[in-house]
Amino acid sequence: MFHDGSIGLSVTCIDNPAPVRCVAGRVDRLDDLLDLAGRSSIFDISIVDASGLLLAHADPGRVTGRALSPRVDLMARAMDERSASVTLEYDVEGTQTLGGFAGTGFAGVTAVAEIPRSAAFLASRQFLKSLFLAAILLLLFATFISLLGSRRLTRPIETLSGLTSRIAEGNFDTRINVRSNDEIGSLAESFNRMTLGLRERDEALRQANAALIQSEKLAAFGQLGAGIAHEVKNPLAGILGCAQLSLRKVEPETPIHGNLLLIEKETKRCKTIIENLLKFARQEKAVMKATDVNQVVQDAVAIVSHQMEISQVKLEARLAEGLPEVHGNANQLQQVLMNLLMNAQQAMEGRSGNITIATRHEGGKVILNVADNGPGMTPEIRARIFEPFFTTKPGGKGTGLGLSVSFGIIRDHEGEIRVDSTPGAGTTFTIELSRLAAQGAENQAAVQAAQ
Repeated sequence: MFHDGSIGLSVTCIDNPAPVRCVAGRVDRLDDLLDLAGRSSIFDISIVDASGLLLAHADPGRVTGRALSPRVDLMARAMDERSASVTLEYDVEGTQTLGGFAGTGFAGVTAVAEIPRSAAFLASRQFLKSLFLAAILLLLFATFISLLGSRRLTRPIETLSGLTSRIAEGNFDTRINVRSNDEIGSLAESFNRMTLGLRERDEALRQANAALIQSEKLAAFGQLGAGIAHEVKNPLAGILGCAQLSLRKVEPETPIHGNLLLIEKETKRCKTIIENLLKFARQEKAVMKATDVNQVVQDAVAIVSHQMEISQVKLEARLAEGLPEVHGNANQLQQVLMNLLMNAQQAMEGRSGNITIATRHEGGKVILNVADNGPGMTPEIRARIFEPFFTTKPGGKGTGLGLSVSFGIIRDHEGEIRVDSTPGAGTTFTIELSRLAAQGAENQAAVQAAQ
C-alpha cells in the first residue's frame, strides 16, 4: 500500500534459486477499486491478486484485514485454462454459487463476480417477467396505434361512400373538407373536382334543356308567324292594288290623292316587312354567294325599326357607298345584325337611347359597327359575352345563345366579331368580313380547275 492510496502488487522474480518478492508497480487507487467492487447490489464482486489476497471488496473490513479469497483454487483453475474469463458453478458453505473469473493480464490480478444460483434464477425470472410485461405493453400500444390509423384511414373512405350515394341521387353540392396531404387527401381533392365538374355539367344541361324548349317555342312561333304573314300578304296586295287604281282616277293636289299616296307607301312598307320576315323565318341551307351587306342592313332595319320606335330608341343607319360584296349568306348575316340590334334595344331597359349601324370598306375588309349609348358592360361580363348559355337577363327572358350563335356565324364567314364596352359609356360591336365576293369567285374557279 502506497501513501497516495494506490496498491502495489508483488510478483515473484526468478533471479536466483530462492524466490525474491519485488514490487511490480501501482495498479490503481484503493478508493477506485472499492467503488468498482461495490457498484453491484446483486453480485459479490472482488479483486484479488495471484495469491488470493483481496485487493478490493464491497466489505472494506475484508480488504483491510487482507483476507484471502476462499476461491483461490478455482481462480488457479481458471488461470490454468488460460482463458480471459471463465464462469464456474460451485458450492460455498452449502449454497450453490455461480462465479465469474476474469483475468486482467497484469501480475495475476483477477476480477471475481459471484451470485447465488437461486438469486441468478430469480433475477432471470424477474427479467423475463419485465420483458413479458414490456411486450404486452408494446402489443397494446401497437394495437391502439393500428386502430387509430385504420380509423383515420377508413373514416374518409366512409365519407366518400356516403357522398357518392348523394351524388347518385343528383345532389352535386357536396364537398369534402381536405385535412391531409397524403393519398386520402389527394383522393378527396379529386372528388371535389369531380363534383364541381358534375355540377357545372348539370347546370349546362339544364340551360341546354331550357334553350331547347325556348327554341321549340320560337320554331312554333316562327311557323305560326310565317303562316300569318303569308295570309296577311295577300290582303295587302289587294289594298295596294286598289290604292294604285284609285290614284289614277283622283285629281292630283287633292286631300284624297294625298291619302291614297300615304296608303300606297305604308302598304308597300308592310309588304316589305312581311317579305323580310318570311325570308328570315325560312329554314334554308346556308349557301355562300355574293352578298350586298348594305342590303342586309336595310332589311334588318326594316324589320326592327317599328319596335325601336315603340321603345323610344332612335335607330340610324350609315351606309358607305360603293361597298364591295362579300362572300356570305344574307339570311345568316341578317340574323347576326338583328340579334345585335335587339340586344342593344333590350339593354336600354325601357329608356330612350340611340343605336347606330354603320358600314365601311377598309384594308380589303367590309366592316360593320353596331354602337349604342346604353349602360355598357363590366370587364367580367365582356370577357364571357360570347360563351354559350351566358346571359345577364332575368330568367325566362334570354337563353344566352344569341351572341354565341352570332360568333359561330361570323367565324363560318371567315370573319371576326369583337366587342368594346365601358360601363356607363355604351357598347360597340365590330364585325370584320375579310372574304369578298371576288375572292370567293376566284377560289371557286381554282377549285373547279383543280378538279
